[in-house]
Amino acid sequence: GAVGIVGGFRPDPESGDRQLYGLWVAPPARGTGLGEILVESIIAWAAEVGARRLILWVTEINEPAVELYQRMGFARTGLRQTLPWDDRLTEIEMVREVTGSSPLLR
Repeated sequence: GAVGIVGGFRPDPESGDRQLYGLWVAPPARGTGLGEILVESIIAWAAEVGARRLILWVTEINEPAVELYQRMGFARTGLRQTLPWDDRLTEIEMVREVTGSSPLLR
């Protein structure tokens, strides 16, 4: 089975931004650095296509994911929204500039 997945897309054809979505790492592989590698792959893709910023939405209570994204250079924007498929949960937007080196390439 899958050990981890991640996706990236262009949310708005008029924007220079790209969006990271769907990061998931299988429980046995958590804490191994695979999450960082998957995020790094999307940062590299965004840089390759000339994106200015990489944005993402993460469930606010998912502290391990929020911490991972912060380690990878993402910062909270202050925007929040209800999770589309569960209105009991809130997700927060995080953003990272794509230009320059990424945390794993420094």
